[in-house]
Amino acid sequence: MATSQDKADLIPAINALVENITRRDAETAEMKRTVNRLCEYAKLPVKYPNIEDPAAAGVGIAIKPGQFYRKPLATAVSAYLTMRGDSAKGGMGPATIDEIYAVLLEGGFVFDAKNDAYAKRSLAITLAKASHTFQKLPTGQIGLRTWFRRDE
Repeated sequence: MATSQDKADLIPAINALVENITRRDAETAEMKRTVNRLCEYAKLPVKYPNIEDPAAAGVGIAIKPGQFYRKPLATAVSAYLTMRGDSAKGGMGPATIDEIYAVLLEGGFVFDAKNDAYAKRSLAITLAKASHTFQKLPTGQIGLRTWFRRDE
């Protein structure tokens, strides 16, 4: 099982790959814009109607080192889920406790726990207590409660 230090050692490689993907995504988005302009010129429907929407364009979430350092736990989780975006609006939607935990570590959040298992348990308990902000789905994933409000 990977330790917190093992995970921390992987963060620079992950960040470098995310930067590379982001650069390539930007290049792809520019090509899609060109195709759309050519389609408009030819009086054809555009091929890529949602390229300006980051979730639809396939752009990943870049977590900066220190982004969650010294932030309250619920604030950090809320910020991360907001970055993921509502799946009903093209975002990535809810995340698992493991995903949230890994991203918070990547962003510099410091858990006050003996090991990863205790830290994840603490995370799950904190999110369950903040049910006014977070919603646990039957799948076990966590989302923002605002994503699941019914329009009455």
